[in-house]
Amino acid sequence: MYISKLKIRNYKNFYKCSINLESDVITIIGENGTGKTNLFYALRQLLDRNNRHFLEENDFSYELDKPNGHWIIISVYFKDIPNSEEIPEAVSFNANEENEAIYTLIFRPNRIVRNNLYTLSKEYLEIEDAEEKILKKMQLEEFINNIDIRNDYEVKRTVGTIFDFIDDETYKKIIGDFDNYIFPSPDDVQEDSTQIGDKDDFELTKFINVTFIPAIRDVNSELIKDGNFFEKMLGSISENIDETKWSTIKQNFNTINDQLKNIEEFTKLTDEIFGMMNNTVGSSFSGDMFLDVSVPEDKNKIIKYFTLKGKVENHLIDLYNKSLGENNIIYFALKMLQNNYFMGHTKRLFNLLIIEEPESHLHKHLQQTFFSGIGKTLNTQIMLSTHSVHISESCNISSMIVLGKKGEKSCEIYSPSNQLKEDEIRYLERYLDSVRSPILFSKSVMLVEGDAELIFIDNILKLKYGFDLNAYGISLISMDNCFFEKMSKLFNKERLRKKCSILTDLDKSFDLINSEAEKLSKNRVDKLNFIHLNNEFVNIYTNDYTFEIELYSNNIELFAKYVKDRKIYTRDVDRILKELHENTDKTIKFRRILLVAKNLGKGWLALDFIEWLKSQGKDSIKKFIIPDYIIDSLKNFFPSDIYNKKIYNQIVKLYCEKERLKEDEITDTFMLYIRGLYNEK
Repeated sequence: MYISKLKIRNYKNFYKCSINLESDVITIIGENGTGKTNLFYALRQLLDRNNRHFLEENDFSYELDKPNGHWIIISVYFKDIPNSEEIPEAVSFNANEENEAIYTLIFRPNRIVRNNLYTLSKEYLEIEDAEEKILKKMQLEEFINNIDIRNDYEVKRTVGTIFDFIDDETYKKIIGDFDNYIFPSPDDVQEDSTQIGDKDDFELTKFINVTFIPAIRDVNSELIKDGNFFEKMLGSISENIDETKWSTIKQNFNTINDQLKNIEEFTKLTDEIFGMMNNTVGSSFSGDMFLDVSVPEDKNKIIKYFTLKGKVENHLIDLYNKSLGENNIIYFALKMLQNNYFMGHTKRLFNLLIIEEPESHLHKHLQQTFFSGIGKTLNTQIMLSTHSVHISESCNISSMIVLGKKGEKSCEIYSPSNQLKEDEIRYLERYLDSVRSPILFSKSVMLVEGDAELIFIDNILKLKYGFDLNAYGISLISMDNCFFEKMSKLFNKERLRKKCSILTDLDKSFDLINSEAEKLSKNRVDKLNFIHLNNEFVNIYTNDYTFEIELYSNNIELFAKYVKDRKIYTRDVDRILKELHENTDKTIKFRRILLVAKNLGKGWLALDFIEWLKSQGKDSIKKFIIPDYIIDSLKNFFPSDIYNKKIYNQIVKLYCEKERLKEDEITDTFMLYIRGLYNEK
């Protein structure tokens, strides 16, 4: 039995979301603020009877300017529900013939408020006189504004079919059209069992076990505070312990008390306390006393004194003396054992384990081992959120949920495997599992051919503009020439709705020697253009020759000076420098650039040239020309919902501070473009 779908309307940053889930371990990733924790809150609000709170105004979607009158709805769709003839408790889920069921939480105005909305709405719609209609509209608006979410709302939980509350038109029909002030009759629509669920839940959640492992874990304090989960586990276990086993313990406590009375130092202390009381208030108000070890005889109370300790070479040590990573593993083990215990000792039909950011204090190998280990948990659906590349890229793409920001108020759901073929999914999983790419965590992505582009583009943008790609969530990822087609398929309105720029070479022949490379490159680019013909999220940017030729030929004077300063050649230096002169035939010039790159290695040349350019000072850096196709690929990300007016302003201000310029003194074309976006917004 597992949750196959989660639907949410108007809850926090989930304005209207539908998420398909797998029975496999579900991994939820996304940058901070996308709603990973809120997703877990929604699930727990619905399913975990021990972690419910009364919903308030702050729980409504941030997309709603005024939540008054609106409904919060959270639904889960169960699959593979057990046969009620074999497990009678399963009848509570009200499963259909396909062993599927829907369980829903509805937070809505109470019946009195909904009746009033309907009555006022009906009166408003029936008025024909324009002035009267305006007055009635004002009355209706005032009534809506005065709805008190804390006192005028109710919670309803239902089992069975629920209307499609994600669809705006259906939402208006069942709940109300707030723009046109049309509200339905509660009797006719809002209590219809075919729309709102066949029956109430009748404490359905007593058959559901939810175990939550939070992101912030202080293992030592968690295990000593009153009523902690470990204490509850011990309490449940103690109920099955024979009472005769406790009698010996009680006798030992009594023996300790008798022995304390024979210790002179302790009896002297009690005598002194009595003497002080006698001197203060007199003997009439003083009572006798003795020292006692107040260890409770009740077994449930004794458990409060139990502590869990580590063991090193037969020595017991407190948990706060163990490493944070070790304690994290202990905590995981206890919580997962808690899940297993309640699953095995009660009539729980569905078990859900929610883990928030398990990577805390765990090195990468332990993260991967942990992820592999939790997948062995039986009869439990597992959902975890993570910021770890090592965990996220180890999971199956088909069971991965990616959350992305949709403006400032809500999020959207991405499913990376949606509409991909099985072999395409397997390929992506193998690649991501091997490379540990940050591709899934990025706001935007630049896919480049190799390490030289990876090194140079990132560093030249920092050096020339003070523009850090990482600071804006743009990941620069090397594809090693052969993965563009397969990886870029991730970026699509059906999968990851993130902008992707592909930077690749056309490898045009300049000496008639590399004509075959030109054909292969043209075929690759043509294929990419065809695949992404109508894809608004992917754009392809090319240069004419190779990255090295494009980069260094446009900056040939600086490149020649670099070759001379770094003493790349010790013989025929003058001839070689002449080959790198601006007016030299391009065939000779291009061939020499490629020879330098081959001798040094393309990656090393990129790295060393950046270091050399940095040493040349501000004028040389300003003089350096970044090829147009690189700048254009960067412009692809702007403007967008992700990079707003504040971002444009920040980029311009940082550049001006770096260059000690006023905004009206900017001459660089890229910064003028960014500034133009800022001024237009």
